[in-house]
Amino acid sequence: MTRLDSCLTAATPYYQTAYVTTDFDRALDILKTTHGLADFLIARDVAFAIGQGRTATVHMAVAWRGDTQYELLQAVGGDADIYRRGLPEDGSFGMCLHHLCQEVSTEQELHDIAARLRAAGVPLAIEHGLEGLTEQSLSAFIYADFTETLGHYVEIIHFTEAGRQFIGQAPRFPTA
Repeated sequence: MTRLDSCLTAATPYYQTAYVTTDFDRALDILKTTHGLADFLIARDVAFAIGQGRTATVHMAVAWRGDTQYELLQAVGGDADIYRRGLPEDGSFGMCLHHLCQEVSTEQELHDIAARLRAAGVPLAIEHGLEGLTEQSLSAFIYADFTETLGHYVEIIHFTEAGRQFIGQAPRFPTA
């Protein structure tokens, strides 16, 4: 078994807790109630490359409570099965923890961590933007698959300036 910290030591502590759901609006209401998040930055039908010529389409919502960012994702198309993991297959409502996220400050850090994870035998379920960022890119990120050991994925992300501006629109709520 691979020690997570031996692969990810260059990354910052987790700042994001991300959930997946089968019903976006219902799950938003639950997050609003349980975490005191009155509003979210919402983007529906977001399509992005996930590696190996595959694209996923999701609904996404983001909000902050103190220093913790909460993200909600619902798979809506493409090769988005990774965002259905752990959810009921019968179409009934479900919501569960999907991943924790760490941010790195450079593309090189992201590439280095991805290489360490691969060398340690940790599968990368998503590789977005590793081929190089453009002016239109918001971020590059990977999902390290620790589902067999930790029960969830670990996302490592690097934001471009445009990505920082976009995510900076997410509402922030105090912890107290």
